[in-house]
Amino acid sequence: MIAECGHTIVIVLGMPHLSFGGLSEQWVLKECGHIHWNLLASSQGLTRPNFRDVHGRRLYAVFIEVRLVDGALTGAIEDAELTIRSELSRESVGRYLSRHVLSCNSQNICKITMRSAFVRRKNTGCNLSVERGFTIAEPGQSNASRRQVAPIDRQFPAQKRFAFTPCIYSDFNGADFLYFASYQSITDRAEACFFGPIIGTTRAREIHYYGNINPGDGIYIDLLTFKQVTDTLVYSATMCRQSDAVRIAAITVEKRILCYLMPSRLPVELDSTAEPKCSQDGKADSVLHGCGDAEAIAIGLA
Repeated sequence: MIAECGHTIVIVLGMPHLSFGGLSEQWVLKECGHIHWNLLASSQGLTRPNFRDVHGRRLYAVFIEVRLVDGALTGAIEDAELTIRSELSRESVGRYLSRHVLSCNSQNICKITMRSAFVRRKNTGCNLSVERGFTIAEPGQSNASRRQVAPIDRQFPAQKRFAFTPCIYSDFNGADFLYFASYQSITDRAEACFFGPIIGTTRAREIHYYGNINPGDGIYIDLLTFKQVTDTLVYSATMCRQSDAVRIAAITVEKRILCYLMPSRLPVELDSTAEPKCSQDGKADSVLHGCGDAEAIAIGLA
């Protein structure tokens, strides 16, 4: 792994950076994604992240994996100074890894790692036609050099299903892809339906990105496994497109539960990893519908 460049910023926290109970996880992902994007530009000798291949075609840096660990987001408060220390390393041809350490008042808030690759659209306007690309700085690579990321196979059928249609104004980005950070916020919406409204904080989250959706398409979030003991909830889920049932992400979440706004939909201690409850036909035992107005290869856009 080759070190490329680093970056440190200090932000005085206000309402755009905070959410109920502390630092906004979605804002953190967006900000670190933006830092990753700009560090990539610097590593390619660019002043702006306008990536192109040897034919001049537009390329996008997309995330194939995002991890948050050691989360203590409740430690962030209004008017405090948040420091983000970031560094970018090149893992292989066209693949980069950034590490971000966030601290507030000298206390660590969380650590984030983000792994990306470059892609381009084969067909203009179609998010299902994305393929691997290589920048001018790393030209001439064939498909043989590309690392395939296989979906994580689970042995458990879905226990609950949450249906959601992303909003084209809030969940998609300026490149017309479902934004990588929206996968996190959509999962949180599903979580509230799976377990009841929770006041809690994220200790860890891992997202593997396998695909995207076109505007107007919907998403199913399937709850696969969960374990809740005292104040800790751990669960895994997958996302798939409603239009063709193709899986676009796998997510694992660990949260510290502070309290429930309403009675929990699960017992205080419950482990589904042994014998998940499903209907007799093996399908999800319920479909929960979310609200919304109107979803890239392994993809969330920085």
